[in-house]
Amino acid sequence: TEYRLGYQFSRINNTASIPSPEFRRLEGATSRLRARFIHEGQDSPVLPTQGIRAAVHAQWVFSAPGADKQFPILDLDFRWATRLNRNYVFQANFAAGTSASGSNYFSPFFLGGAFRLAALARDQMIGNRYYFTQAALLRRLREEPTSIVGRLYLITAFEAGRAYYPN
Repeated sequence: TEYRLGYQFSRINNTASIPSPEFRRLEGATSRLRARFIHEGQDSPVLPTQGIRAAVHAQWVFSAPGADKQFPILDLDFRWATRLNRNYVFQANFAAGTSASGSNYFSPFFLGGAFRLAALARDQMIGNRYYFTQAALLRRLREEPTSIVGRLYLITAFEAGRAYYPN
C-alpha cells in the first residue's frame, strides 16, 4: 500500500501536428497539490494472474493554461485478476476520471496505446473526463517459463472507453 502527497509545478507547451479547432495551443505554468493512494495486491505489474490493485489519484489545480479558476481532478483505477484454472487467467479493469474544470482545455486524461484502447494511437483520445473498461482472458502457452521472455500467454481482450470534453 502506498500513500503520497506532494506539490507539482510544471510548464506546458503543446502543439498539434494537424491543426484542429478542437485543440487549442496551450502554453504556461501549472501548479497543483496531488494526493495518491494505491493498494498493490497483484502478483505482477505487467501481466498479473491474481490479486487486486486499486488506485485513487486526487489533485487540486491552482493554476493551468486555459483555466480561469482553480479546480479538482479525480482519477480512479480498479484492476482484478484471478486464475480460472492452471492455464487460464481472467483480468478485469475499470478506470474513470473527472475534472470539474468546466470547458477549459487543460486535459488531464488520455486514452490510446498499449493496454488503454490498444486499437488507437498512443494518447489519441484526450479530454477532461474519461472512462475505460477492459476484460481479458489469458491462455498460458508454455508450462515452463522461457529464458528470454518468461511465461508466454495468448491474450484475448475486450476494451471500451472514451475521453471527452463535456458539452
